[in-house]
Amino acid sequence: MEQTPMRENTKRVLKYFDKINNTYHDYDETIDLLSELTKTNIDHSNCVFPPIYFDYALNFHIGKNCFINMCCNFQDQGGIYIGDNVYIGHGVKILTLNHDVNPLSRHIMHKKPVYFEDNV
Repeated sequence: MEQTPMRENTKRVLKYFDKINNTYHDYDETIDLLSELTKTNIDHSNCVFPPIYFDYALNFHIGKNCFINMCCNFQDQGGIYIGDNVYIGHGVKILTLNHDVNPLSRHIMHKKPVYFEDNV
């Protein structure tokens, strides 16, 4: 099977799931692993409770002083942008892809970014 960039990245993401979700890490270690996974600099003011899941991980952006509770799933191919001071509850799924509505073209995916901002 051809190893496309998407497949290569998926293998990388799956390896991080094992690191992040199956071993205890303190808050700072979890943030460091998520920074490596997303290839961004995630601020240590954030708190994330694993397990956490991504389908792509390279279009996930998070501000400062955010909280993500356990068992969240981020389908981020279309882009997920979380502003400062956003709290995300247990088991939330944020999806940025949708299949085409025409049954004959269900294989076509439509990407659209999702934005969350502090309402204070």
